[in-house]
Amino acid sequence: MTDAFEQWASIEGVIPDTLDGCVDESNEFALTAGRLYLVAKGFGAEIEALRWSIDGAPTPAPGLRDLLDRVEATSLNICARADTIAQIAHGALDVGIPIVDPEAVAAGQRHMAECIGAMDELESAVRGLAALTLGVGAVLPWSDAIARSDRAAVAALLLQPGIVHDLSIDKPTLFSTTAEELAVELAGLFCRLGLDTSGAMEFSGAGAVPFTLTAKGMPRGDLQLTFETPHPVEAALLSARGWTQAGDTWVASYRAPLPMTLPAGLVTDTLFRDLELTTLDDLSLSYVGW
Repeated sequence: MTDAFEQWASIEGVIPDTLDGCVDESNEFALTAGRLYLVAKGFGAEIEALRWSIDGAPTPAPGLRDLLDRVEATSLNICARADTIAQIAHGALDVGIPIVDPEAVAAGQRHMAECIGAMDELESAVRGLAALTLGVGAVLPWSDAIARSDRAAVAALLLQPGIVHDLSIDKPTLFSTTAEELAVELAGLFCRLGLDTSGAMEFSGAGAVPFTLTAKGMPRGDLQLTFETPHPVEAALLSARGWTQAGDTWVASYRAPLPMTLPAGLVTDTLFRDLELTTLDDLSLSYVGW
């Protein structure tokens, strides 16, 4: 985060203009980081419990280790920065430098900027774990435990009552390497998109098979998929999968409430079976608001 200070200092009111303010604000960040760390560890434990709850091979949980590592690194960074800001303030007092000394204030503000950037990454990783919890639960048989974990995940995604953080803010990356993993990951992302209702995910072919596949969150939690490709694909096969042809575009609409395994499975089958995608390296993903 080399440019964190320059990036955030330009936003009025984000970084305190006094060293005392930086101490107080960074301590609040450290407390929040501690809470989010425990929330993330809870999601990690819940995902592991759910994915091993069925006999046989565990349900895939793509990205679990990466997201937990991100939580670990960012939460430690925030706490360390808060400690450093406190040391700057105490050190200034110990040597008789006024706490309003410009150099001390600037040093505190730089660490405060790093706290802000790390907090954004931490919150994004926790929301990623929440979406993964929804995805793992979506592909398993319903149970009271899954219903509870779903509620916890939705709570973590809320910005305020009834409003969730836009997917386009976090821009999650795909961790999946197989079709089975992708079905789980997409189920979680589509669950989040169903809550968002103001964003869209656009998949496109970056390899030999060009295509565009868009999933859009709609009012009331509905979901709409659109698919276009110049690649020769059997129309009867796409229709049998659940697509409806509208000119050169294929459309699939889902009304809430719905099992997100349905659109996730449709997208996965379309990519891996109909377009014969062999690697997810050929898949490009972008997020837009609308």
